[in-house]
Amino acid sequence: MTDRSAPSDPPEIDIDPYADEAGRVGSLFGDEVGGDVADLLADPAMWEVPSADLGDRIVAAVSSEAHVDPMPTGPTVSEGSSGSVVRSSRFAQVRPALLGAAAAMLLVFGGIVALSALSGNPQPEDVAGDFVPTGLLPDVGGTVEVTSFDSGLEIVVDAPSLPRRANGEFYEGWLRLDDGRLVPIGTFHEGDGVTLWAGIELDAVVGMTITLEEAVAADSPEQASSGRVVLKFDFPEG
Repeated sequence: MTDRSAPSDPPEIDIDPYADEAGRVGSLFGDEVGGDVADLLADPAMWEVPSADLGDRIVAAVSSEAHVDPMPTGPTVSEGSSGSVVRSSRFAQVRPALLGAAAAMLLVFGGIVALSALSGNPQPEDVAGDFVPTGLLPDVGGTVEVTSFDSGLEIVVDAPSLPRRANGEFYEGWLRLDDGRLVPIGTFHEGDGVTLWAGIELDAVVGMTITLEEAVAADSPEQASSGRVVLKFDFPEG
């Protein structure tokens, strides 16, 4: 049997934390409807929780009308439920604006995705692997990771076992191209977390070497690779 005792008051909701957010959401709709949206979202009536016996009261009102009075020409609302009707009416008024804003956001997002796809910018390509020591230096090794960008190749060398070189002595990285040419990609003292760059297309590279070098005069023929390779890496075919 349904309890017909006096209904308890619905809990109050503190909407103050949502006031600023209501204003921000309202601003998304422009000046024409933004103020109305913000006012509706900030209205305490929009956030009231219906009382627990609201369903029973509606059923009782409908049953009473069905047995006593003919169907009225206008909408019939039971006493105490007007707040819910007002909220529903207000939501019905603002719903088209909310749906329109959501559709506009989806169109903008879809446009960004489409433009990215049509721009023709490829995703970065990666090549990674382990260096192979040549035996010129004992107990050395490391890894290399090559990433292709529009600006060129980023080559990250991690070879902490390479002993430090200084006082005019250093390591130098080289890329070997498919036609046999060598491209210098930078010098460094030690191999812990070294980043090198090369303005070469990835598909033209077949290998990489690290050599022992010394500072020489600008016009010296020794400006080329010394040939003293300590680590090498062959790029995978294809």
